[in-house]
Amino acid sequence: MYRALRLAVAGLGLVAASSLSAREPQLRATLTGHSKPVGPIAFSPDGKTLASGSSDTTIKLWDVASGKNTATLTGHARAVYSVAYCADGKTLASGGVGMAIELWDVATARNVATLIAQRLTPRIEGYVPLSNPLFQKMHRVETQKEIVWSLTFSPDGKTLAVGIGEGTITLWDVAARKNIATLKGHTTCVNSLAYSPDGKSLASGSLDKTIRLWDVASGENSLTLKGHTENVYCVAFSPDGKTVASGSFDKTIKLWDVKTGKNTATLSGHTGNVRSVAYSPDGKTLASGSEDGSIKLWDVASRKNTATLTGHAQVVYCVAFCTDGKTLASGSFDKTIKLWEMVRGTARD
Repeated sequence: MYRALRLAVAGLGLVAASSLSAREPQLRATLTGHSKPVGPIAFSPDGKTLASGSSDTTIKLWDVASGKNTATLTGHARAVYSVAYCADGKTLASGGVGMAIELWDVATARNVATLIAQRLTPRIEGYVPLSNPLFQKMHRVETQKEIVWSLTFSPDGKTLAVGIGEGTITLWDVAARKNIATLKGHTTCVNSLAYSPDGKSLASGSLDKTIRLWDVASGENSLTLKGHTENVYCVAFSPDGKTVASGSFDKTIKLWDVKTGKNTATLSGHTGNVRSVAYSPDGKTLASGSEDGSIKLWDVASRKNTATLTGHAQVVYCVAFCTDGKTLASGSFDKTIKLWEMVRGTARD
C-alpha cells in the first residue's frame, strides 16, 4: 500500500513538474555575430528569417530554424536603430544615425534605394568652443535629432512610416520612393511606430511622454494619450486593433483603448526602463523587454505576469514574436539575440 502511495505521490510530482515546464518558454538558441549591442529585430512575414540591427553598423539576417547567419548587410556608416520588413517579405528597410533610410532586396542582400529624410529645423552648432560642455550637450541634442529612431511598413506594403529625432513622422510611397506626408505633433524623438492591422491608423511613441494616434488618410492626430511619467519608448497594436500597448522609462506598460483613448490597464513589474513591447499573433500574450535585463510575458486577459525570462547579461532592447507565435526573439546590449520557444500554455495555445 505504501509503495502504491509513494508511486502516486511521485506521479503527481511528475505531472506538476510537467505542467510547470509547459508554461515556461524554453531558450532554444543564442545567436552571436554582432560585435556591438543589438538594437532592433524583426521577423520576416513568413517567419523563416530574423533581421537584426546593431551599433556595429550592420544588419544581419538569420535563418530561424538553424540559427545561422545567412547574410550581413553593410552600408550604414553608424549605428542601426530600426529595421522593418515589407509585407511581401522581399524588401527590408533600415535606419539609424544620420537621415538615411536604406531599402534592401532581401533575396540578394543588396541595397536598392536610399531615402533621405529632411530636417524641418536648421542644425545649430559652432557658436561655442568644441571643448565647452554646453557645445557637447548641444551636439548630442542635434545628433539625436538626426537619427531615424523608428520605421514600419503599412500592412499593404505601399507606405513606409519613419520617425526621426526631431519629433516628426514622414510617410513615404515605397514604389515611387517619395515623401508623401509629414505628421507633426510630437516635440522630440519618435522612438516607436506601429500601424493598426487595417492600416487606417498609426500609433507613435515619443520622448515627450505621449502616444499619438494618427488617421493615416488625413494625417490628422486623432488622439493623444497621456499617462506615462517618463519617455515612451515603444508602442504596439493588438492584433484585433482595439488596443495599443506602450512601454516607458517609468518602468511600466500601459494598455490603451483605441476608440476612447482611455488607459485600461497598467502593468508593473520591471525594475528598469521598458524598451520594447510585442503582442503574440493571437493577441493573448504581451511580451516586454527591459533595461533590467529581463523579458516578461503578460496574460492580456488577466493582466498578470505569467513568466519572466532571464539569460541576457545586459539591457533587452527589443522583443518580437514570430508570425506563427511559436518563437519569441529578444535582442540585447550583450551583443546577442536569443530565440525562445513558446510552448503550450503561452503563445502556442
